Amino acid sequence: KIAIDVIKHCYKCHECGKDFTVINDVGKHFESSGHKKYKKTFGNIILKIGGLHAEMNMLRSFVSLNWPIMYSFLCRSMGFKSPKAQLLQQKVQDMHKSWDTFKIVRESVVKEAVKLFIDYAEPAQIQTTPENFENWIENEVKNPNLKLVIQIQKYFGTSLWLFRAGQRANYFKLYRAALRVFAGLFHINGNLHYSAIEVYDDYLMTSLEEKNEELFDHLQTRLCTNIKQKPFCAQSHDARHEESNKLAQNMFPGKDLDELELAFTIVDDIYALRKQVFDEKGINDRSDEVSVVIPEYRKMVFKMRCDLRDSKYFGKAYEQEELRSIDGQALHPNLVDIFEISRQRREADVLNAYRYNDFLQAYNPRSRIAILADDKECQVSEKEVKDEIMILIHILSEDLETQSVMQEIFENVRSRDIYVLKNFLDLLVEKDYQTIYEIYK
Repeated sequence: KIAIDVIKHCYKCHECGKDFTVINDVGKHFESSGHKKYKKTFGNIILKIGGLHAEMNMLRSFVSLNWPIMYSFLCRSMGFKSPKAQLLQQKVQDMHKSWDTFKIVRESVVKEAVKLFIDYAEPAQIQTTPENFENWIENEVKNPNLKLVIQIQKYFGTSLWLFRAGQRANYFKLYRAALRVFAGLFHINGNLHYSAIEVYDDYLMTSLEEKNEELFDHLQTRLCTNIKQKPFCAQSHDARHEESNKLAQNMFPGKDLDELELAFTIVDDIYALRKQVFDEKGINDRSDEVSVVIPEYRKMVFKMRCDLRDSKYFGKAYEQEELRSIDGQALHPNLVDIFEISRQRREADVLNAYRYNDFLQAYNPRSRIAILADDKECQVSEKEVKDEIMILIHILSEDLETQSVMQEIFENVRSRDIYVLKNFLDLLVEKDYQTIYEIYK
């Protein structure tokens, strides 16, 4: 996000050579000097979302949504029972294990839903087709918990899976469609950084498609690189950078910047030379050996389906029940419309980005649709809110009178609950000092 801002705001006056780091200063300079021609300092730099990092954060966002609903329960079913093991899955600290869990959970949940559909369809002599399954979910199923879980898997689970496939196959249309569908979850799930970055990336590629078709065609076939030239063996660019960083840092300690620079400069040549020497001497390079542990998928899916069935979470498919987690906790009613809400939220944020021509001003926290509200409150501590308020008051130093008033009001409300503090913070962000004075003074 910082790099996006640098590219957007850095200009140089073509006529007098003056540099600018805030775009508003360009307008002021034009008004005072009349100079009309400006050069964008970093106009030739294109920032793209790293495929691996987008994938990691998509998986984290998906797990975050599902964790209180049923993911924690199903992870325990797989054997992740201790607090440390649960945290490993909840925070997606191991991508390989987390992808295994995602696949097992997805297969278990979908198969249980399909089993219920087949139980319904066979006596009624209804063909078991995807279209009839959709009609069954929409018209016959009354249990909101089953509807919710299938909706999450249909939209977010499928788009996450297709994003991974589209990226590794360098299939840009699939990659882009999957990211657009999934990204709505970023916009309602509190992933503000990736909301902004996703909108910027979409805007960038749309602009390239219209204004520079040749460059657009070049970029859309380079989502991944395939060094080994083997089928289904592709790697995202940022994944290669991560591996290169590790190799360079492992060469020697790197006590200062000069040593680090040397390591990154020679690392590729050193490893190429080492491989050549090993080959000449007939030595087996053990660093090329990869130990892959393949989980017993069938066994885990079977056990998970048994635990899911024992929980009776989907048991009463044709009865109207309370929307709840598999552990019995009440869920926010807006979750039933989560996909439509996520789509609307993303569209609203995109329109704001175009309206303000600023990707960071497009995200007004007060305009967010209330969903998973309890989870969001837990994510922001009272101390964090107070710290943000203090920072915002501190930067009012150019207006000492307003700063003094805001500081005095804050001292009077700082002991109140987090909802009051967050409202106070929102008004500070919007610089609505008059409303603050009227409400809290």
